[in-house]
Amino acid sequence: MINTKKGTVKIEGTEDEIMADAVVILKAVEELLTDKHGSEKAKKDMEEIIRRSKLSDKELKKELAQKIFKMLFGKE
Repeated sequence: MINTKKGTVKIEGTEDEIMADAVVILKAVEELLTDKHGSEKAKKDMEEIIRRSKLSDKELKKELAQKIFKMLFGKE
């Protein structure tokens, strides 16, 4: 079982159950993105999700800070 709320994650169950839940979640996200933006953009977004999942907390925070700065000031 995988539960998330506002960035807090609780994971319980066997490795197989957790992996199955992760697949179901990712498939649902991909379907939502495909419906909203089309398959090309959904594929790119899914690749970005996987890339970000491999970042350390420090790297993720740095990317977020850069995106916020760019949104606020239009530059990096």
